[in-house]
Amino acid sequence: GVEEQGNSVQAAPAVAAEAPAAAMPAQYEVEARLCVDEQGSLVHAAPAAAAEAPAAAMPAQYEVEAPDTEDIIALNVAGEVQQLNLPQVLEMLSASFENRARICILGGTAFHDPVSEALTAELSRRLSAQFGEEVIFVTGGMKGVQEVFANNCLTPGLYHLVPIGQASGFPGQDVEVGADLDQRKKVFGKFGDIYITIEGGPGVAQEARDAFERGAAVVPMIRTGGASEGKMNFPAGALEAPPFVAPEHWELLKSKEASVEESANAAVEIVGAILSQMPVPQPLDAGEEVEIIVRTMAGHEVVVALTTAHMLPDLVATAAEALGLPLGQTRLALMDGSLLDTNCGLSIGQLGIPSGTEVSAIVVNMLVVRRHIYNARGGAPPYRGSYLTASDEVELDVGVPLCQQFEKLLPPQTGPFPPSLAAIDASPEGAPQKWEEHGLSVDPELCPEEAFGDQGAVELVVLMPMQGMD
Repeated sequence: GVEEQGNSVQAAPAVAAEAPAAAMPAQYEVEARLCVDEQGSLVHAAPAAAAEAPAAAMPAQYEVEAPDTEDIIALNVAGEVQQLNLPQVLEMLSASFENRARICILGGTAFHDPVSEALTAELSRRLSAQFGEEVIFVTGGMKGVQEVFANNCLTPGLYHLVPIGQASGFPGQDVEVGADLDQRKKVFGKFGDIYITIEGGPGVAQEARDAFERGAAVVPMIRTGGASEGKMNFPAGALEAPPFVAPEHWELLKSKEASVEESANAAVEIVGAILSQMPVPQPLDAGEEVEIIVRTMAGHEVVVALTTAHMLPDLVATAAEALGLPLGQTRLALMDGSLLDTNCGLSIGQLGIPSGTEVSAIVVNMLVVRRHIYNARGGAPPYRGSYLTASDEVELDVGVPLCQQFEKLLPPQTGPFPPSLAAIDASPEGAPQKWEEHGLSVDPELCPEEAFGDQGAVELVVLMPMQGMD
C-alpha cells in the first residue's frame, strides 16, 4: 500500500488479514515491492530479503503465493519503452498487424549445409510471391537463416522482432520488443500462427516446442537436419504431417534427393493448406467516434472528427487539410509539448487518445516524405527484378539539396554499387510490389519541396542494386 507520506509499505492481502500478529516476526518484516501482474494491476512481490525468514515465520494457512513477474516484457511504443505483461504485448502487436496471418521463420545463425541456404532463399521467394498480400513474415533479426530469408523476401510485409535498442539491418521493419534476447524469444514463440524451421539448434527447438504446445502450426524443413529433423527435443508431433496435408508434399520436406525447388514448392503447398484451415479474419472494428481539437500558433482552430480505428497519419492529414497547412511539414503536439509519432503504427484508440483531446498544429522547417525501398533480386524469371521490401517516412531539411541529405534518404549500403532515386505519385493502393519503371528519376540537386511538393502527393523511391554476383 501507500502511506500518507507517499512511501510504499507492506500491505497484507485480504486472505491473510486474519493472520495473528505473531505470524510474521518483526525481524523478518520487509518493505514490499510493486510489480504488474498478468492482468496489468499493481501487486506486491516479496523481495529477496524475505527469503531468509524461517518456515515457521508464516504458518501455512496464511501463505499467499507471490505473483509471477517473469512475463513482464519491454515494448517500444511510439519511441517510449513500456513494461507490459506478455498478453498486453501480444495484443498490441496483433493490433498493429491487423488480422493478417503471421508466418515466423526459425533457423540457425549459421548454415551447416549450402543446400539449406539455397532452400531458404527459394522458400522465401516462393512464399512471399504466393502469400505476400495476405500474411506477414516475421524473423528474430538473427544472422543465418533469418537473414537469408529477409534478403530474398519479395513483400514489404516483413518484420523483425529485435530486443530494445537493437537493429537487424535487414530489409523490412524492426519491432523492438524485449529487454534482452530471452524476453524477445518469449514473444516470438507465442506470436506466430505458422512457424517454418530450417536446421537449428537447442534455441530453435525450444521456440518450436513453445509454439507447437500452444497449438501453432510448425512446418519443419526436415531434410536440413539439426533441430528441424527432430534433434534437441524438437516437438515430435511437429514431425508428423497434419491430416489435411498431402502426404507427398510432406515427404518432400524430408527427402534429401528432392531438388530445392521441389521442397520449397511443397512447403508453399503445405502453408497454403494450413492457411485454408485458419478462421476467416473478421473485419476490423470501425471504432468509436472521437473529436480532436486542433489549434495553430496563430489561434486558428478546427475540430477533427474521426474514429478510434483511424491511424495518426489520418489525423495529421485531416487537420492539415482543414487548416490549409502543408501536409509534409505539419506536426501535431499534445498540450505537454510532446510530438505525436506518426510512424508508431498505432491507431487513435490504441494510443488512448480520448474525444475532446486538444493538440497543437506546428509547421516545421522539415518535410516528411514517404519512402519506398526496392531491392534487386536475382534468380530465374519471374523472380528476377526489384521488389518492394520496405515503406516508411523520412524527414528532410526543406532548404537543403537532396544530395546533401543522402544519410537520411538512403538505407545503409552493404556494397560498392550506389542506389538510384525515383519519384512516383502517391496512390491509395500503395507502391507497386515490383518496380517496372513506374516513376521518374529524381535530380539530387533539387531541394525536397521542389522534388516532392509539400502535400504528400509525390513519394520517394530508392532502388537498391544487387551487390554481388547473380
